[in-house]
Amino acid sequence: MNKYNNQSSEQIIDYQAAYVEEKRRRELAEQQLLVAEKLASVGQLAAGINHEVSNPLAYAKSNMELLAHHITPLLALDQMAVEVLNGKQSKEHYWAQRDASDIDDLKQEIVEIIQEAQYGLERINEITRSFKAAAYQGDSVKLPCDINQCIASALNMVTNELKYSMTIHTELCNNLPSAIIDFGQIQQVLINLFINAKHACGENGNLWVKSSLITSKDVEFIQLEVKDDGHGIPKAIQSKIFEPFFTTKPVGQGSGLGLSVSLNYIKAHNGRFRVLSEKEVGTTFTLLLPVSMVQEQ
Repeated sequence: MNKYNNQSSEQIIDYQAAYVEEKRRRELAEQQLLVAEKLASVGQLAAGINHEVSNPLAYAKSNMELLAHHITPLLALDQMAVEVLNGKQSKEHYWAQRDASDIDDLKQEIVEIIQEAQYGLERINEITRSFKAAAYQGDSVKLPCDINQCIASALNMVTNELKYSMTIHTELCNNLPSAIIDFGQIQQVLINLFINAKHACGENGNLWVKSSLITSKDVEFIQLEVKDDGHGIPKAIQSKIFEPFFTTKPVGQGSGLGLSVSLNYIKAHNGRFRVLSEKEVGTTFTLLLPVSMVQEQ
């Protein structure tokens, strides 16, 4: 009897160990799928991001070359001013040279050149910050964040993808409280929704992005709405769109993980994810993110 009991105990231990190992493998596989989907999304946008960076970079480079050209007469005039002070040149000669160089116009043009270059470099900085957040693969870190900044960052990532086919309309609440979120995860959700809207609309469509503050059951939520006027989602498949690997796109154009991953991210924030769609009218995705990370009862 004792021998039988010992064998049963060993079997139970074996089953428990197998269960723990299988759970570990499943969690690892799920994590790898999340990373794969993020990298696929970033890779899809890489060419557009390169284009978005190349334009302001070329513009800033051109402005710096023009600035170098304009500085030459200023340096020559400065040298002449030193010679005037040392008695080697007359003041009359200095003023004649200054008038010939159109220094007043030159100064204004230099200010404009620098401002335009700064704008281009800031645009590059915005894009690279957005790309870094989207490509981050470390552990999830939730910090107080400006949701509108997250929206702007996600739009920065897809600008080149959308600008030739979508008209973007934003209605962002200016006095939203900070929400405790993983910036990269929510940015990824928005990127997925923006790209899906583009695919739904084809070559000509509208994208509306709205943020607002609402209260539901005494809990404050930041509400994000992403709406398009594309072909819509048929009712027959609306219940399936959040399933892993489900996609209506042709082979090679979608992993079927975008909405599944997005749903998992929203759940990790104790949030809610809703979809309302009508065929040939459009689709609206609504995200609700609690201002506080306290788990709802």
